[in-house]
Amino acid sequence: MKNTLLIILLFVCTFFLHAQNITYISQTQEGKKIRVSYTLDEKADISLYYSEDGGVTRVGPLKQVTGDVGEKVSAGHNSILWDVLAEVDQLKGDNIVFIVEADPIKVKSSTKNYALTRRKTYAKNTFITFDFAASLSPLLSYGLSFGQVRRWGWFLSFASNYNFSSLPYSSLPNGTYTFMGNESKLRVSLMGGVLFKIAKPVSIYLGAGYGCKGVYYETNMGYWVENPLVSYYGIDASLGILLDVQHFVLKGEVVTTNFKYVEIKVGIGYSIETK
Repeated sequence: MKNTLLIILLFVCTFFLHAQNITYISQTQEGKKIRVSYTLDEKADISLYYSEDGGVTRVGPLKQVTGDVGEKVSAGHNSILWDVLAEVDQLKGDNIVFIVEADPIKVKSSTKNYALTRRKTYAKNTFITFDFAASLSPLLSYGLSFGQVRRWGWFLSFASNYNFSSLPYSSLPNGTYTFMGNESKLRVSLMGGVLFKIAKPVSIYLGAGYGCKGVYYETNMGYWVENPLVSYYGIDASLGILLDVQHFVLKGEVVTTNFKYVEIKVGIGYSIETK
């Protein structure tokens, strides 16, 4: 019954082509499908509709279509094949028309791409941390770090074990000395460096400055003598990571003096947003 109804309708329907750059050629039935042919004078986006009341209302755009339909259809003689019964249960009426609509080709906005590639911005955070450092010597020290970071930033840090009472004499009186077995150690580290924020809560940083790790032995005369084999003075360098979550700051870094003495430093602190 559907096939018969479709054939009858094809003989009584008319076509209405809705666009200035489209002209109608012909319509034919191919089995259970209808082919709409048209001429397009410039490239456009093409949609196919049908109406059961002469074009007052329309149904579509039709989905079960193939051929020259959709985006960027080229100019020339084109056709659209509609699988009628795959999209509607029946097609009936005495005033059925088809509407081929041509729209200018849509230019995709670059706003989204721009938003994806636009440089990220971050608030400037000022932070302070209380630091603790330890090595296998064993040797413990503690201190403070202070700095600021937005995308890039800076920091200053100082740490020591504050054992300045057993510093060695620069020159000893002539004589014979005996070591008493008492050992003293001094650790001092003063550094500055740069930070780079790789994500909103995470920054990495590099630092450099002056550092010393001295080991001294007491003599029978009350003087302290340095052991040069395990004492280092010179450049302190560090590499670390800083985590700032809801103004709570944690950090960890590796520090070396002259690339001979190594210690691990951790810090805990607080940050505030500043202009």
